[in-house]
Amino acid sequence: MTQASRNSTTIEDYDPVFVHARREAIVILCLWIVCLCWTILYCYRHGYNAEVDPENLAIVWGIPAWVFWGVMLPWMLATLFSIVFCLFVMQDDDLSAAARALDSDESGRAEPASETEEKR
Repeated sequence: MTQASRNSTTIEDYDPVFVHARREAIVILCLWIVCLCWTILYCYRHGYNAEVDPENLAIVWGIPAWVFWGVMLPWMLATLFSIVFCLFVMQDDDLSAAARALDSDESGRAEPASETEEKR
């Protein structure tokens, strides 16, 4: 076996708990980035860079329309998506199986410092 093949790690080499957590984190992070980009671009274009006439300012639910469409709407959708994602998509993983695997793997690991000091 070559050095490169021994050092390459595939998805099967990772713990399933790590794989699920990483996948869920990537989904939430991507949603956050999309909402952030929408907020910055929309608010820049319609709020910061617009000529405001107080008499003709569009209002939605008592706030300026650019604030509603640029800030409130994407973050309300992100919150709704996060709630649905966390309640119905995310999986509970059996952490006791990972702890058992870790306990069985400890035989080949270095001894803790307190045991090493006792042997001196």
